[in-house]
Amino acid sequence: MNNAKSYPLSGHLDASNANKHETLIIEMLGADTTALEVDLSQLDFISSAGLRVFLLVAKHAKSMSIPLTLRSAKPQVLKILKMSNFDKILTLT
Repeated sequence: MNNAKSYPLSGHLDASNANKHETLIIEMLGADTTALEVDLSQLDFISSAGLRVFLLVAKHAKSMSIPLTLRSAKPQVLKILKMSNFDKILTLT
């Protein structure tokens, strides 16, 4: 059974909301989840706290053998992800 899930982010992902999003995304990683996509198409800014969210979520997803993809990042967000070498450790589409 294919139970891929998607989590949309918008606005800013920073210290003011990182913990909330981390919790919500990790809660999506249930036993029935086959894959998780984080939709970045509406995300305008990401701070180091936001990058940390992706590292922690990726670690959790990997421990459950669930593929994680970050998709549709705007150029300014993609630039930060690539500068931080996230394109080397996560799947960006």
